[in-house]
Amino acid sequence: MKRWGQRAVAAAAVATAVAGWPAPVGASSAQHNTTIRPSAQAWYWTVGCGSLVGCGVVAAPIDPFPAGALHVGVIAGVQFATAYLGFGDKAMPAGAQSSKATLTLPLATDPSAAVVNASSAQLEVCTTDELITSADYALSAPPPVNCRHGVLATYHGGAKPSFTVNLLPLLGAHHSLAGRTLALLPAAKPALQTWQVAFDTKSTAPAAARITAQVSYRIRAATQPVPSTAPVASVPSAPVPSAPGPVPPMPAPGAATAPVNVGAAPPVVAPVTIAAHTTLIKGGRYGLVWAVPLGLLLLGWLVGSTATRDLRSLGRD
Repeated sequence: MKRWGQRAVAAAAVATAVAGWPAPVGASSAQHNTTIRPSAQAWYWTVGCGSLVGCGVVAAPIDPFPAGALHVGVIAGVQFATAYLGFGDKAMPAGAQSSKATLTLPLATDPSAAVVNASSAQLEVCTTDELITSADYALSAPPPVNCRHGVLATYHGGAKPSFTVNLLPLLGAHHSLAGRTLALLPAAKPALQTWQVAFDTKSTAPAAARITAQVSYRIRAATQPVPSTAPVASVPSAPVPSAPGPVPPMPAPGAATAPVNVGAAPPVVAPVTIAAHTTLIKGGRYGLVWAVPLGLLLLGWLVGSTATRDLRSLGRD
């Protein structure tokens, strides 16, 4: 029983050293699909914004369109309206990385929205670094836009006409809509074009189509840093029993016997010190991960067997 106890101590020490083995790097979580609506929507009257007097001076006296819609358009090549969509900081969870993000812009069906030549519209989607608040017919200067990676919207006709936009080129490395503001404006095209599109924002009708973004994303799992080496654990040496001295031969009958020095010290056997070293293998490949702890356990068993072996058998050898 004592021998088995010593082996258990050695095995436990080896297991303690292996316990510092790092977990493998976390993989991506499962894919999620969600539909996101903008938290802020605004459109600006831009007639005169390019003049010396600035925006808001050369403008219609009253809102030419009913409230509840966003407007973008040009008249004879002159832009008169542009729209913005703002997505809040909590639109997507932290760490989300989109693999797909499609913005859908259904056209308003109310005749008062005055949709004109929608199939000919050259609608471009860009970004801006400024936050917006919801507004109808804003007369101030609209936020400046960055169209370096601007994307043209695709028109879809039929009973429910709409535009769709692939947003991934606009979202940058992290591909997240959270905290983003998008600008809808006419693309730079030859003069004398005339078209206008409008998108419903406030209709309460059940069948009303709203502006939405369909997003597929994954959340990266947290990763654990991999150290260069594992901590070194020292296994306490098992006590080695003292070997008895050599047994003198039995004298023949009648022969004189030489005195035996009973108090002579037995030969000293140097204690065995065991140091368990574990080396981490970077990358966390599963075959190597299991080979190292199994090898260490085998080493602990062999050391425990050697340290507790009856040394009297060495004299007989």
